[in-house]
Amino acid sequence: MSRLRRSARGNRWGLALGGAVLLAAGGAGLALGLGVFGPERAARPVLGPQARALAAQPWFWYAVAAVCVVLALLGLRWLLVQARTESVRRIEVEPDAGGGRTVLPSSAATDAVEREADGYPGVQRARARLIGAERAPRVRMDLVVDEDADVAEVWQRLRDDGLARLRGAMELRRLPAQVRIRLAEPRAEARRRVV
Repeated sequence: MSRLRRSARGNRWGLALGGAVLLAAGGAGLALGLGVFGPERAARPVLGPQARALAAQPWFWYAVAAVCVVLALLGLRWLLVQARTESVRRIEVEPDAGGGRTVLPSSAATDAVEREADGYPGVQRARARLIGAERAPRVRMDLVVDEDADVAEVWQRLRDDGLARLRGAMELRRLPAQVRIRLAEPRAEARRRVV
């Protein structure tokens, strides 16, 4: 399971759990204020005598502030994790045991395969990006093809030419690829003729 998928599952569970706790607390507070637990409970102050005595202690508000800072830092960390993507920004080519290394921006590799795929018959648009780890990247491609394009031929040519060339340029034995091929929307004049 990829790191991104685990992160998404953790986000869903964390948000669902946090939402359930807040919903329960809000529902209980609303029910208390409406007198569901009795009119005398609804008339009482929010903080009882023990809580007011605790709040009168000089260290109490420092502890509340510390808890708020910790919660704010955890929230900031969560936001920063959300901003991370799976995209690979650069790849190492020709790793040299002697200490040198060649680094290639991933956009240089993906631009080349995009330009090549754009030139295939029937392909209107091609987008590619590298995802995963720098040392073991994967390719994710999106192709938009004409309605009358031979999708099997486009796929075979991309696999045999474009992706094979990209794998060779990156000097990788394996380069897993996920290719999504979508048919283009019909043009307006063709839609008018059909109707």
